[in-house]
Amino acid sequence: MIQTGCPNCQKYNFFKEVGEGLYECDACGKKYKKCNEKNCSNMLSFGFYCSKCVGRTLKTGGSLVLTTLALALAGAIAIVKKGKT
Repeated sequence: MIQTGCPNCQKYNFFKEVGEGLYECDACGKKYKKCNEKNCSNMLSFGFYCSKCVGRTLKTGGSLVLTTLALALAGAIAIVKKGKT
């Protein structure tokens, strides 16, 4: 059992594991998945990472990846446009 915030109840409750990676709130009975980040205990109804972990990842290095992808996409578009003329 773990204790963390329930997205439905909006308060800290105990969650019991009912399946692999699936937890059920003791108060409301809804089932949630735990965030995949190692040190995070937030519960999710869908997805792999909570918004806090996604923001932290973008802040610490994910923005570099996004910038690189944007530049690669802009370069590819420029090459395609150049080839059409």
